[in-house]
Amino acid sequence: MYSPEFVKNFKVERPLTNEERSQQLKQKERLAEFDEAIPHYELAVIQLNNTFVELTDRNYSVRGIGSAITGFFVIILSWFIAAIWMETINEWGDEFHSGRILTVSFMSIFGGLVVCALLWFLQRETFSYTHFPLRLNRKNRMVYVWRRDGTVLSAPWDKLFFQVRSYNDWGGKTYDILGHMLENDGNTVKETFAFSSYSSSDAKDLREHFEYFRRYMENGPEQPHRMLKICLPIATRRETWWEGFMRLLLNMNGWPLLQIILSPFYFICSLGRWVAMRTSRIPQWPKWVEQECTIDSGDPYRRDSGWEAAKESAGKSAAA
Repeated sequence: MYSPEFVKNFKVERPLTNEERSQQLKQKERLAEFDEAIPHYELAVIQLNNTFVELTDRNYSVRGIGSAITGFFVIILSWFIAAIWMETINEWGDEFHSGRILTVSFMSIFGGLVVCALLWFLQRETFSYTHFPLRLNRKNRMVYVWRRDGTVLSAPWDKLFFQVRSYNDWGGKTYDILGHMLENDGNTVKETFAFSSYSSSDAKDLREHFEYFRRYMENGPEQPHRMLKICLPIATRRETWWEGFMRLLLNMNGWPLLQIILSPFYFICSLGRWVAMRTSRIPQWPKWVEQECTIDSGDPYRRDSGWEAAKESAGKSAAA
């Protein structure tokens, strides 16, 4: 589900821990066991070409769940506050019920504070950006990360410290990948970002996920391009409701029974996702990033964002 940083930011201005160092993912270290038949990119790719590959952010795959749950509680609490006031006013009569007014006022203030907290949580998904992309430029070996405030972090690929992180989630221990930008001392964390939208209960899955993009950066686009079947259609447009619903449902990919059981829940969450996407802006990279990420004319490895383009490319590969 959500990483802990969905509500609270990453801790920075601190030294790397021994656990982080033990879980490091090294840019020059090849993972021997890597099955090309498995889509290790895990529906995280928006665009891929000979210059850069663009990924989704950590919470993109579950976007909308928080909006749906939060919206539900906001409606229930607001209805409850309105109901108790209406009942109090209707029963007021000629007698002033000071005790009841005090009780209702206290409940309203407490409920209002809870609603405000929920609305703050809600804005983490709504009235923001449809996604927070990350680009890996293999030509100039730079990484560009879209921050929540709309600014861009630019850092050299070779100087970033990547690691597999574990944290406790609703379903138990979960793993994802973090990237750390370090100070010149090579030990103090200056800034941290989540790498891609993929998380798993198995750390091995994350190492293979990172290996897919490491090979793109170190060995070129041939193998990643060959393995890529689907690009997410979100670079220049908002996803449709159906695409959002299917993306939520695919969080249970490999568990068909759970997909069926949870489909009503994901349907409700897809409505929250639709609202979140429709109230958010599509991120547009600054001109300086686009200039540094210029795509060559006639690039044979270009895979633009979109389902149709992905299907067409996959069909051509199969025919060949």
